[in-house]
Amino acid sequence: MNDLNLKSTTMLWKRMNYSAQQGRVKKTAGLSQLKSSLHHSLRTVMKKELEFNQELSHRNFIIHNNKMVRLDSLTLEDRQSLVNDIMSSVENDIGIHEDLSKLKDDRSKYAYKLKKLLSKADEPEALKKLITDVLEAQNSGISPSIIDQVDSIGVKRLSDKKKAMSTYIDLHNKVVAAGNNSLHKSKTVIQECFFKFPTRNNINEVKPVDYLRIIHDFHKKYLPEYAVKACVFHGDEVLSQDQINNGVHPHIFISAKNSKTGQYDLVQSQLDLVNRYLKSKGEPAIENDSFKASQKIGETYQRLVYEYVNKRLREFGYSIEASIHEKTKDHKEKLETIAKDANKAKIMRSFNLLSMSESELKKLKQEKIELAAQQHSIKNKIVSIDKLRLRLVKKNHQLVEQANELVLRKAVLNKGVGDAKAAVDILKDQKRLLEEQNNSLLDNIKSNEKVLGERVHSVEKAIALLAHTAREQQDMKRVFAEFKESNFNMLKSLSPSERVYYMYNIRERLAREGVDVSGGEILNRTDSLKLSVSDAYNSLKKFVSKRKPAVKEPKPKN
Repeated sequence: MNDLNLKSTTMLWKRMNYSAQQGRVKKTAGLSQLKSSLHHSLRTVMKKELEFNQELSHRNFIIHNNKMVRLDSLTLEDRQSLVNDIMSSVENDIGIHEDLSKLKDDRSKYAYKLKKLLSKADEPEALKKLITDVLEAQNSGISPSIIDQVDSIGVKRLSDKKKAMSTYIDLHNKVVAAGNNSLHKSKTVIQECFFKFPTRNNINEVKPVDYLRIIHDFHKKYLPEYAVKACVFHGDEVLSQDQINNGVHPHIFISAKNSKTGQYDLVQSQLDLVNRYLKSKGEPAIENDSFKASQKIGETYQRLVYEYVNKRLREFGYSIEASIHEKTKDHKEKLETIAKDANKAKIMRSFNLLSMSESELKKLKQEKIELAAQQHSIKNKIVSIDKLRLRLVKKNHQLVEQANELVLRKAVLNKGVGDAKAAVDILKDQKRLLEEQNNSLLDNIKSNEKVLGERVHSVEKAIALLAHTAREQQDMKRVFAEFKESNFNMLKSLSPSERVYYMYNIRERLAREGVDVSGGEILNRTDSLKLSVSDAYNSLKKFVSKRKPAVKEPKPKN
């Protein structure tokens, strides 16, 4: 891999914890949000809002039975079954935990029955010893097969005693299981993660299989005790065929339940992972759970992820390196917007790559037609200016002819050859002066026509760039300044009455482009004052230019 051709990019890596609560509590998502996300990721439903491009469904993949297959190769029933299985595994544990109090009460009742047998003198010691062993097993499970030992002891009412012991053991094991998972409603039960390279960075060479291998292998390497419930790749959340592979991304859903201990302790395990990473870097561990500490945990986890992603990209032969985004003010504001958007439907988020349907594309074409109509209107204005220019040229020719006629008449009245020659010279000078003024006027008209055309084009380009910047959330301040400059230059070329119509069209145009800019920001009081000064200057300039030098008559010779 050639470092000279290394493509640098930012990357978005996000984790979402789903708690045992039914719905969202404060900022923590619950089971309802988990189910909705699973339906979206496995493409089991299509909401009214457009979430993905169905024509690109063949570009979605899933790791199923340890193999990567097309997501749409699984039937809708199969995918729905995956959602139900994931939800059931969580809901069963929640149900067990919620029934813990009742289980303990029932176990106490049967413990009382067994203790009564211990107090009876006629019961065999072997039975009492067996019951004592069962009752003393407080924190560990009891094998149900222990009941079979009662058969060899020889006791009265054998079936009743075996049933009492069997019921106690069953209740005891359920209590132990419920206690082991330590599940309560604030606990994380499932964690969803995804990563992607922003569309603007044009990272489109990474294959779907490599996206899946990176996110799946990361969790298998660093969190092997937590089962992967689903791992999918979305290649259909793009705007069009032209953006295939750009902005695509994988999702992974992992259980927060430790497969070895039965504890729902994923969050703690990730903190332990962060501290091991810090230790390997010679940095101090994070010990408390303050807000500042949680920020440090997230930043450190991000460092670990970036290192792993870059390592795997190199192994796969890609000349790509992801770097952590510089924490500028704009970047922080963008992250805050993304966080606020997390509660919204995917189609309503500010930073989404959800696809457009054919109707959306038709809508854009309609907007293009409307834009063409506006451009046609401006061209009509230019035609009107051309007509005015022709009228001015014609009027100028008439003035030249009148001046020539006046000079000739004066020349005829002059006596003498010398006077006639002087008159001819004056006529030539006057003609030359008028021709120069005529040429200057023509040049000014052509120049104004060219400048006006350039300013119209500049305004159109500025509006298009402003609309694009609003949609892509780029540097609005700089682009808006460029638009204001182009717009102001255009306004200077128009008369005060024309500006009213022009500004109305500009506001309508910006609204259709989805750019939220008030009229006061486009043309503020300072700009209006500058236009007034410009108008006054132009009026004075025209007044001065109209004052032509008087034609001097030749003096008669004595």
